[in-house]
Amino acid sequence: MDIEGMGEVMVGQLVDAGLVQHLGQIYELTQGQVEELERMGEKSASNLVEGIATSRKRTLGRLIFALGIPQVGSVLSESLARHFQSMENLSKATVADLVQVKDVGGKVAEEIVAFFAEPSTRRLLQALKQAGVNFQALPAELEVRGGVFSGKKFVITGTLSQPREEFIRRIQSQGGSVAGSVSAKTDYVLAGEEAGSKLEKARTLGVRVISEKEFEKLVG
Repeated sequence: MDIEGMGEVMVGQLVDAGLVQHLGQIYELTQGQVEELERMGEKSASNLVEGIATSRKRTLGRLIFALGIPQVGSVLSESLARHFQSMENLSKATVADLVQVKDVGGKVAEEIVAFFAEPSTRRLLQALKQAGVNFQALPAELEVRGGVFSGKKFVITGTLSQPREEFIRRIQSQGGSVAGSVSAKTDYVLAGEEAGSKLEKARTLGVRVISEKEFEKLVG
């Protein structure tokens, strides 16, 4: 959910202190509780609680990805959000419903159905809903796709200046799509710092590799 200040160390502290035993409890944290943690001052605690509050307004696609559904990455999460438009619709979807979504095969559809059938998942969704987390697709997720990237396929690799989901949103809003692996059908590889095997494969296949600066020029 891209919560500022909620890194691995902080998560460990919250769990060890008994403040978070399931994910829904993240949204029950108070500034006073956070301030009691080791090396946490008033300002840091305030920033974390503010970051948690901000994450309630994340896109539906981001929330789907954050749930950690087996075989559902960030790109597919965006597609599911656009197709089903609400967490309620997705959670009730059947295998037949899910295979209507691009890149969802039978095995992935079964994984998704099984995930939402778990009692622990239902309890988590109820807790997140009560906490005011956004369960609806936002207008930007439902925009008609068209623009400078119409029909173009991207792969994103490496560390960029913004969350990867933001670049996915921008590419899709301009008519493009984002895949998880490089192939001969890939049009662009957007490469950030410390790009690895995907960058090498792109060079081997002769796929155009662009930097973040070049991406901004293409967007216009």
